Amino acid sequence: MAGYKVYRNGSQVGTSVSTSYSDTNLSANTSYIYTISAYDAAGNNSSQSTSASATTFSGIPVPGDINMDHIVNALDYSIMNTHWFQNYPPADLNSDGLVNSLDFFGAREKFTASAFQE
Repeated sequence: MAGYKVYRNGSQVGTSVSTSYSDTNLSANTSYIYTISAYDAAGNNSSQSTSASATTFSGIPVPGDINMDHIVNALDYSIMNTHWFQNYPPADLNSDGLVNSLDFFGAREKFTASAFQE
């Protein structure tokens, strides 16, 4: 085996000589279906793999998502608590110069408790 062909939504988008591939030029908030096939030095190709799906994020920041995992959960609250009453801009949601209770209230609107259980 010499490498892999990578297909997105049925069209070949690249090749890789390893089991890793990074796709680029994707649209925000869009679902994609991927398959791969192996090829050898003689030009023989395997059939395409079972598909896998992936969805890109919207690219719009979520207020209160301090750790940038695209969801506000207990991890973000922990970071805010660690920087309590300090000047820490990522957690200072109301931009008053300090992480305080007003920032916690702002994050509460987007809080998702179930995300912490994953």
